[in-house]
Amino acid sequence: MLYPIDTATRTRIDLSGIWQAVFDWEDKGLKEKWFENPPAGRDIAVPASWNDQFQDWAAHNHVGTVWYYRDLYVPEDWIGGKNVFVRVGSAMYHATVWVNGKLMCEHEGGYMPFECEVSSALNRQGGNLLVVRVNNTLSDKTCPQGNLDPSLGGIAAWRVGNFPNVHYDFFHYGGIHRPVVLYSTGKTYIDDITVKTAIKGASGTIRFETVVSGKGAEKLEVTVEGRTVETALRGQAGSGSVVIKNCVFWCPETPRLYDARFRLYGKGGKLLDEYTLPVGVRTVEVSGKSILLNGKPVYLKGFGRHEDLHVIGKGLSLPWLVKDFSIMKWINANSFRTSHYPYAEEVMRMADRWGFLVIDESSANSLSFAVKDMSRTLAVHRREIRELYQRDKNHPSVIMWSVSNESETNKEQSVPYFKTIRDDLRKLDDTRPITIVVCVGQHGEKTASMFDVVCYNQYPGWYSHYGRVEKVAANVAEHVRSTYELFGKPIIYTEFGADAISGMHADIPEMWTEEYQKEIIRVIIEALRKCDCVVGEQVWNFADFKTGQHTHRIVYNHKGVFTRDRKPKMAAHYLRDAWSAEGARWGIPFEYGFPQERRQ
Repeated sequence: MLYPIDTATRTRIDLSGIWQAVFDWEDKGLKEKWFENPPAGRDIAVPASWNDQFQDWAAHNHVGTVWYYRDLYVPEDWIGGKNVFVRVGSAMYHATVWVNGKLMCEHEGGYMPFECEVSSALNRQGGNLLVVRVNNTLSDKTCPQGNLDPSLGGIAAWRVGNFPNVHYDFFHYGGIHRPVVLYSTGKTYIDDITVKTAIKGASGTIRFETVVSGKGAEKLEVTVEGRTVETALRGQAGSGSVVIKNCVFWCPETPRLYDARFRLYGKGGKLLDEYTLPVGVRTVEVSGKSILLNGKPVYLKGFGRHEDLHVIGKGLSLPWLVKDFSIMKWINANSFRTSHYPYAEEVMRMADRWGFLVIDESSANSLSFAVKDMSRTLAVHRREIRELYQRDKNHPSVIMWSVSNESETNKEQSVPYFKTIRDDLRKLDDTRPITIVVCVGQHGEKTASMFDVVCYNQYPGWYSHYGRVEKVAANVAEHVRSTYELFGKPIIYTEFGADAISGMHADIPEMWTEEYQKEIIRVIIEALRKCDCVVGEQVWNFADFKTGQHTHRIVYNHKGVFTRDRKPKMAAHYLRDAWSAEGARWGIPFEYGFPQERRQ
């Protein structure tokens, strides 16, 4: 599925704006056929979560169905001679689309785009009614799971009584979270493009495969940097390669993108379709204790993050997107993980342009394998992996796939489950490493050996060794040593840190203060950098984020080194130094341990 853009043969209309919404408190809309004639609604902004747009408790905490609708006007020259698509960037969690009362498509999964070809349902004159039914209810059979029975124990009992009832540690939003776009193509068009790149000396090679939909296409031209190659189509497919001499290889320091222009021609040289794809020429592989980008070792410095903002919730905001990338550049980060779900396509395109290395993670967050029948969750997970690959396969910023975060990988049932997911992904993509993010004790971990890189979440000084900063370095060093001995894979610390309430200070670092957070992060980073098998440090979290209501959280998870509105805490200034070219200059402001321990 190609990202919608404007070209000589394609036109898009952004449907973002004010829609109407009806909260279906009794879930009766389907029975009453609201898709044909929805009741009077209230104004709602799209894209955005529904939870924080209104001043009533019920809407804020709603888990269930909301009906979105709006009028849709289509240019007259689209009718009859064009294919017309409605494309939804994402909707949490299950969505169904109707046009003029006709069912167009439905989709399960809260973070992937989906689209329907709607030409047959459009009126030739006048407006059209577009209706999207969204339901954010989770169960033990969805991906991610929710509303688990805490008597199952383990992950299911992590946050008993959490409101809304999810066991994971971020707020369960609902809504249309990414743009809804109306776009057109010709009747014969380029349906898909796959590019893979290779490096030889100073030259870069772009290999491409295309899939064509419709009839009458005869040839495909691909132009990069003034060089054009022509390929004949075999059925509905075409393939070939373009070589770029003196190529500037894509990396964080030089995120060079080459525009590859694809043109599809029919009889008599008629242009049927045109699409431009930005391509970064780079290679990535795991070798020994290293991750190699373009044949050279790379060390990841950055964050776990969340799509989470005041009022907007998980909705895409382009100004905030620019702000966040500007902050990450300011702090000298070079990477982030899409924790704990795929982020908006606009995020990935920004990462390509700005030169960030991305661990691209599925929404299989905190899966409980105490659930007796995981077959449906597995089916949804497998479909999302295919969708994620199809959406993000051409992004040079995506250097690694992550299949899950903090699932019960100490259970035997997790082994065949994640072997299936890994094998599916390996068949799709042989150019990127695959990882899984784990947190169980390394001696009970059963899945890490199946993957190329071990990503570990560990919180010494916060969930253990409370207040004992002097214990943290040795704990991290021993954990890394034993993890490498067990699995023999490069290690990335994908989560570590501590909560800090902005403005809370102490002259001797104590838990919840900015000083304590900074010290925990500093001590862990210094310990990690002494281990040659560690290839990355990603602090949890970039910014404070909203969680469910529970006594363990004060409205937010406060592990952000920035506040939710992006004000820096002390740790942010430390990281800016630690991730600079010169390295940390803060020194060691405190001595840890008791006097007799120091004398020894």
